[in-house]
Amino acid sequence: MDKNLIQVGSDIELRAAAIEDLAAVSAWFVPRKLASSAEERELIRQWAGPKIRYPCSAEQLAFHVINGNYQSFTLTENNNIVGFGQIQLVKQRAHLARLVINPNYRGLGLAKRLLSELIENAQQQIQVKEVSLFVYLENTTAIACYTKFGFAESATPPGINALDGCRFMTLRY
Repeated sequence: MDKNLIQVGSDIELRAAAIEDLAAVSAWFVPRKLASSAEERELIRQWAGPKIRYPCSAEQLAFHVINGNYQSFTLTENNNIVGFGQIQLVKQRAHLARLVINPNYRGLGLAKRLLSELIENAQQQIQVKEVSLFVYLENTTAIACYTKFGFAESATPPGINALDGCRFMTLRY
């Protein structure tokens, strides 16, 4: 086992995101010294889709969290926010959205932990038969992560608005 992976049983927990958590999450998308504004815009689009505009702000996130149909969660380690994700429950499907790991904690196995925790939370609420998500085609790192977790590309079901340039992926139970 990779010694850099976060171990089960450590002080990691999934909790409902509070409005004040969104400032920390939006800070992960502030302009970096070596990144152009075009690169930052693309990063935000890949993470949040077309509704969150550059520059990402806590106020924008709060608006979409409050007015959206998603439950928002943070993954914390020793009270530090290390991840963020959303769940929308539709019939017997949990649709995941806006999945992100704090850049300072990437490469430690937290994406897998975030996915596992979100899916477990959804299963506690409903009998989940399928988990789905959209991912932009150019986000090859995320596609590799989801594929390794067990997600596979699927046809977008009728009635779901697919975003241009996105792949619909599912994990079936």
